[in-house]
Amino acid sequence: VSTHPFTAFMLHVIRSKFGLDTPNLVILTDYGSHSMWAHTEIDKYVVADEAMIPELTVRGVKWENVEPLGI
Repeated sequence: VSTHPFTAFMLHVIRSKFGLDTPNLVILTDYGSHSMWAHTEIDKYVVADEAMIPELTVRGVKWENVEPLGI
């Protein structure tokens, strides 16, 4: 579980380069996303609001991998 953009990036790197097969989850602790949050190798994202989902999908995250559950 990651609550920081750098950790989310490192999960992405470890999975893509070293084949980490452990499920991972990123909880965005901001009310907006930026490029350091969005990575294709993350299993699930928890965001504050449904309005944040398109912000991640334009950066390559699949819609079904984002849950608007709040923070």
